[in-house]
Amino acid sequence: MSLAGGNPRLLTGLGLSVVTESDADVLLAVPSHRPDLEMEVDLIEEIARVYGYDRIPQVPALRISLVERHRQGEVEEAIREYLCGGGHQEVLTPSIVDERQAKDFPHASPRAPLGLLNPEEKVDRWLRNSLLPGLLGVQRTNEGYGIADVRAFEIARAYWRDAADESVREGTWLAVVDTRGLAHAKGTWEGLLAHLRIEGTATPARQPGLRATRALALTIGPRAVGVMGEVDAEVAKRHDLRVAPAVIEVDVAALVEGARLSIPFRDFSTHPAIERDLAVVVDEGLAWERIESTARATKPAHLESVRPFDIYRGKGVAEGRKSVAFRMVFRARDRTLTGAEVDAEVAKVASALAALGAQARV
Repeated sequence: MSLAGGNPRLLTGLGLSVVTESDADVLLAVPSHRPDLEMEVDLIEEIARVYGYDRIPQVPALRISLVERHRQGEVEEAIREYLCGGGHQEVLTPSIVDERQAKDFPHASPRAPLGLLNPEEKVDRWLRNSLLPGLLGVQRTNEGYGIADVRAFEIARAYWRDAADESVREGTWLAVVDTRGLAHAKGTWEGLLAHLRIEGTATPARQPGLRATRALALTIGPRAVGVMGEVDAEVAKRHDLRVAPAVIEVDVAALVEGARLSIPFRDFSTHPAIERDLAVVVDEGLAWERIESTARATKPAHLESVRPFDIYRGKGVAEGRKSVAFRMVFRARDRTLTGAEVDAEVAKVASALAALGAQARV
């Protein structure tokens, strides 16, 4: 051990003998009746005990360096905060799955699954390329215990081989399973986007592994980020599920990139708002997201919000068409708007919707 600046006599007085000594080190022989002295740290403790703990100078301060905040960790925590607050439970599922699970959701087929070189079992021999099979296993376990209402989510890594260059890729994904149905899952997605202050859409699209008429493609701006829909009956049957749940799977990287976790404060307007309702008859297949995005694209002056409140099918509306009614709220920050100003903006919105084949309904 090194006793530079110290005194070996502190230890020789305890029965230890000096074997060799230099300016920097000293080698000591430990007597047989001291089996507690095995390592250098034990000798250091003896020196401190004999020398006196009160004589050892205190370090006046500890240097503390702040760790830089990690954006992905902050966004993932915000996702957990929202989903747990909505009644979902976070789960952890295995990263290694069997071949059937690796191919149950063909929407992940561009992410070809990776096989293990030396699998311990003959069945579980693939790294997952989707989190959804694991969540369906969670639902199956809950159903086995008589729990019908299953709302769970997982944020974890998925692994795949890129079809273009055969390189190995991995990424973090968010997956959600909800036995209450697609409407609740869609509300969860929209609420999460609002919580993260992200503009996104969910549009009908065929997704293998999901019911043809109950599947949606999730986008943020021009970027496709995931899928949502009701699990196909055949897939549910293969997983021994009593109920085909609604599921969501989305790339967390897109959420991290678009999330706004803090926004500057802006004074509330003290001027009154003016509301205008507009009802339009559109084709049955036209989604509300398309109507809303078209309305906002006209950039109505002082538009504060636009929300649907009624969908009508029946007398007065042709077959294959539906009436969608929505409310627009206008408010200026510096003055009270006039009715004529608002009516002009509503007319611009109605004109833009007419290009989609929408007809105003009185």
